[in-house]
Amino acid sequence: MEARHHLLENPAETKLLPHMPQLDGIRAVAVLMVMWHHFQPKYLSTSVGAPWGAVGVGLFFTLSGFLITRILLRCKLKIAAGEAGMGGMLRQFYVRRCLRIFPLYYATLLFLVLFNVTGIRERVWWHVAYLSNYLFSYRITKFGPVERHFWSLAVEEQFYLIWPLVIFLTPRKLLLPVILLTIACAPYWSTATYAKGQFGHEWMMPACLGLLGSGALLALFSLPEFRFHKWWNTLIETAGVIGVPLFFIYVTSKSVSVKIPATQPATGITWHTTSFFGLIGDTPAQRTGWIDLGFDWIGGAHYPVTAVFAVFVIGMAARGFRGPLGWLLRSPPLVYVGRISYGVYVVHMLMPHAAVHFFPKWAAEKGWEQLFAYVAASLLVATVSWYALEAPINRLKKYFEYEKADKPEPRGLEAVASGSPPSGGG
Repeated sequence: MEARHHLLENPAETKLLPHMPQLDGIRAVAVLMVMWHHFQPKYLSTSVGAPWGAVGVGLFFTLSGFLITRILLRCKLKIAAGEAGMGGMLRQFYVRRCLRIFPLYYATLLFLVLFNVTGIRERVWWHVAYLSNYLFSYRITKFGPVERHFWSLAVEEQFYLIWPLVIFLTPRKLLLPVILLTIACAPYWSTATYAKGQFGHEWMMPACLGLLGSGALLALFSLPEFRFHKWWNTLIETAGVIGVPLFFIYVTSKSVSVKIPATQPATGITWHTTSFFGLIGDTPAQRTGWIDLGFDWIGGAHYPVTAVFAVFVIGMAARGFRGPLGWLLRSPPLVYVGRISYGVYVVHMLMPHAAVHFFPKWAAEKGWEQLFAYVAASLLVATVSWYALEAPINRLKKYFEYEKADKPEPRGLEAVASGSPPSGGG
């Protein structure tokens, strides 16, 4: 195991899984993509078509699906061996997730509410309940740019809520079909909602299951205890052969228009319009002829393309890239940015808002100077958050290690989770 500088230690790590430093590098690349998308100079935002923000979020989703499912599968093995109970494992999982996610998120919400940033008080309960994606998808009320990225945090939390039950209650022989079905839900949902004229499909959890589920599939193939491990390398290499060319074409091509008849009647819903993925027109009346899907096919191409590419990149990083790329991904600066990437993601949209408030003329430029200033400020605030708030609270996880979960009587739901029939008769 590689020796690490004390600044790179992570009290949030679980003993169930070995540390894979290159995955921290992937996190760093993902959050830098998101910041580039939000902070890039104005003249580039209209000339560079690659949706790097969506790609970065897609990498985060796939990585979450991979790491969370690996942990849950390890827990499932312990349940099957009688070393722990499902109830105890669920408790440990949810407590550890709360300790990692809630403190910074709710501290940020508290700050926004205290200063009523962009009038957030009128909609704060949507964010408190992790329903931001519903709020934004259906435009229940207006919202400000400082909170727009909360939709992805809501998706992650909704996934964390249901996925442990799916993994624990699915018999081992059905894990692969269930994960494949989970992945298949995404294009079905996206196509169905596009057909109904609902742009909000992209921000809903079912639309993101292709990314999350792809990470889960990679996790299932990664563990030797499961019969699919022999296909681990094949899965990664196949994803590379398919995903790398598709991804290169996707991020370098100019926008291509694909049109379908707009048959959806007026509904009174306010519609989104975005540079790359939005429907053309802000009201149903403006879309009486055709819907221009821009760069996407029906349901959106960027999620499936990113998912396949992410399986390759994450799988290779888990195995360990060699050469200059491997060195870069495990380099201390990139590993450190990956370590604080959650904090960077949560707070980064506050930086332009603060600049507009205090330095309106300077912020209006939206050039390279502003880009570097916002990135630096985001890293600084996230560093303070990590050492003052997140890391101290994460040290409490030592009291909720999975090895400390209660041992159960192997019957009922515990037996279902292990894939064995319930013990006892009648």
